[in-house]
Amino acid sequence: MPIHNSNISNLNDLINALNCNGEADSNTQILKRIKFGFREIEHLCFWDRDNYSKISIEKNEACELVLICWEKDQKSAIHDHDLDEAWTYILKGELTEEIFSSVDSSTVEKTLVLKQKAVSSIRKESNKVHRLINSYNGRSVSLHLYKK
Repeated sequence: MPIHNSNISNLNDLINALNCNGEADSNTQILKRIKFGFREIEHLCFWDRDNYSKISIEKNEACELVLICWEKDQKSAIHDHDLDEAWTYILKGELTEEIFSSVDSSTVEKTLVLKQKAVSSIRKESNKVHRLINSYNGRSVSLHLYKK
């Protein structure tokens, strides 16, 4: 039985707590309990000077946990998520999230700066479209949980 209020001190604890089943704590609350930092996952990271790097940590029929490594100023395309919900957790650095009205829009409706330990989420029914940008003066690392 999971302990719902305990700290999450490593990647295995996180995978076990998420369990991708939607039961117990909300995934936002689970991500907020992370107490490990970049040093604990640094060995998994790699960077590409042209594109951000995606490393799949855990994947099953219900969800996927991905580590993304960003060089300064790298950004995602403007996109939505064809999933029930998607979360972003900042392990190192910061990302700026720009919110748009549609994938074809060039007008930013809202901007959020996600600093270390911040959690952001998108629900499918919100029709939220966004882009993530490494706005940190150096490399950033983020965890992304995609729930189907």
